[in-house]
Amino acid sequence: MRERSRRSILASEWAGVFVPDAQYAGEYHDPTLEVETAETADPDSLDWQPVWIHEFLAYCAERDVPLDFLSTHLYPTDYAADSTGRAKAITRHADATRRDLELMREIIEGSPYPDLELQATVITPAWATGIIAENAAGLEGWRIADAFPDGGGNWGGSFFAVPAAGKHTDAAVQLADFLTSPEAAVSMFLLNGQFPSQLEAMQDPAVAETANEFFGGQETGAIYAGLAESAGDKAAGGYRGVNFAGIQTLVMDGIRRIESGNEDAADAWNSSVAEFDALGLTD
Repeated sequence: MRERSRRSILASEWAGVFVPDAQYAGEYHDPTLEVETAETADPDSLDWQPVWIHEFLAYCAERDVPLDFLSTHLYPTDYAADSTGRAKAITRHADATRRDLELMREIIEGSPYPDLELQATVITPAWATGIIAENAAGLEGWRIADAFPDGGGNWGGSFFAVPAAGKHTDAAVQLADFLTSPEAAVSMFLLNGQFPSQLEAMQDPAVAETANEFFGGQETGAIYAGLAESAGDKAAGGYRGVNFAGIQTLVMDGIRRIESGNEDAADAWNSSVAEFDALGLTD
C-alpha cells in the first residue's frame, strides 16, 4: 500500500496560508473554507502528518488482512494549493524525509502490525535514476520495481528546433541530429542514466545489458525497455495537437472545481463543455 502524500493540519487553524495539497486532503480540508493564497512564514511550522495510514492499518486489522510491507511516498518538496487550485512551490527542512520516516515507524510500531516493513518509494520517470544516484548521499538499497503490468507511460519530452533566421543553422541542425542519434543516446544513458527514446539505442547491449551498481546490479535499461515495449503506442504519450494545452487546462479546471466543492460533477461537465465550445474549434 502506498499513501499518496503527507498533509498539514486543519486549514481552519491556518486561515490565510497555503494548505499542502488541500484540494485532495478531504480529511484535513473543508472545501467550503476560503483559504487565501498568502504565503506561510515557514512550511515547517505546520504539523505534517500522513494520511490514510491509520485508517488503512485499522481496516486491515479489523478484517485479519495479512500485510508484508507498507510503502510511503514522501514529499520534502511539494506544491501547496488553496481551495481554488492555485499552487505555490514549497520546500521543507533538510531532515524532513528522515522525520517523516521516523513518524511512520512510530505509527507502525503502535499499530496491530508492529513489525511491518517500511519502504520509501517514489514514482519517477526513467531519467530520475541518475538524479537519485547523485543525491542519495550514501543511502543504499535503492531498487527499481517493474510494477506496471501494462507498461510504463510518458509525460512530455524534449524537442529541438532550429530557427531559420539563425546565423549557423547548418551547424545547429548537425548538433540536433547528433543529440538525437542512437549513439548520443547510449552515451547519455551511460553518463547519467537518461533512458533513450530510440529503439536502436534501447537494444544496444550497452543499454540493455549493463548492470547498474547503484541499483544493486539491476539492468535498468532492460527494465525500462520492457516497460516501453509493454506500453506500446501509449508510451508515446498520445497525439497532441496545437490546441492540446488549452483543452487540457479547461478539463483540469473542471476537475478542480469538483474537488474544491465549487461545482458538482454535472455542473463542472457542462461548464467545461461550454468553455470548449467558446474556443471555436468545432463547427
